[in-house]
Parts: sequence; C-alpha cells; structure tokens
Amino acid sequence: MNECKDIVLDKFDEFIKNGSGWKYSRTKNFYINIAKYQPLSGSSYIELPDKIRNTKACINIQNVDDKCFKWCLLASLHPAQKNNTRPSIYKKYWDEIKDTDITYPVKVDDIKKIEKLNNLSVNVFQYDGKIVSPLYINKTNPYNAINLLLYENHYVLIKDFNRLMFSITKNNDTIKKNN
Repeated sequence: MNECKDIVLDKFDEFIKNGSGWKYSRTKNFYINIAKYQPLSGSSYIELPDKIRNTKACINIQNVDDKCFKWCLLASLHPAQKNNTRPSIYKKYWDEIKDTDITYPVKVDDIKKIEKLNNLSVNVFQYDGKIVSPLYINKTNPYNAINLLLYENHYVLIKDFNRLMFSITKNNDTIKKNN
C-alpha cells in the first residue's frame, strides 16, 4: 500500500512541477481494489448458446483438450464437407501448425506469435451473451484473416462472419428500439 501511495504522490509531484499551481492538502480516502488476473485463453469444447449455434455461422470443434485454437486454424485451412466439428477430420494436418513455445490454452497475447510462426492472419472476437465485439484484430491483413470467436474461454471458427453478425443484430431488437 505504501508503494501505491508513493506512486500516486510521485505522479502528483510531477503534475505540480509542470506548472499546474495546485497544492496537495490531504488524502481523505484511499481505496485499492484487488482482483485475480486471469488472462483470456481457450479451453476444451463447450456448447454454444442457441443464439450463436442456430446461425450456423460457426464451427465448434468438439475437442477434449485445451487446443481449440489450433483445431480452429486447421478447420479453416482444411474445410470439411461433413462432420466438420469432429477433431478426427483434422488430425492428419496436426503438424502443419507450428506452435513451438506456445502454451495451451492459447492466450490472446500469444496470437501474434502463432501468426508469425505460421504466416497466418487471425482476428478474434468475443461474445458476452449479447454482442460480438473485437478482441484481437490482425493489423496487417484483417480482411483476409481467419476469424475466431472466443466464448467462455473456448475458441470457435467463424465460417461466415456476416451471417453471424446479421443474426445477432437481427435478434437483438431491444438494442434497436432503445437507440
């Protein structure tokens, strides 16, 4: 707590040195909120909510490991005509994705490293139960990227982004009426 106080006072001193004319009198209250940091990452298969599943815009690989990110990349690179949610369909391509020094489940911070290792572009969107929003967008090639959806720490391949977004916004009449 003393370190936090010192940081605040140092910042305040720096602000005063820049000519604000303010003088520090006292601190009436000082609050610190502490939360356990859990970086976003993928995990094994989970069922998608009906709102997403019914769009038929996503492929939700039924993996039993924490490598849903890798399964999604393989599903994108090797589209299957039938049984596209089964990992066994993509197993023969497993070694195509380089993942040296990548720990699973994949954290959003590691996506850039996977892109570089595999010469891929990836965009990641998140779904919070109401809206789909960008979480990670490739800066060099966002329009020809593999689009993934992160839902409750599980990556899902978005095979038709427009269909997904249309279905989410079409079914969300409360947002349209309130705005």
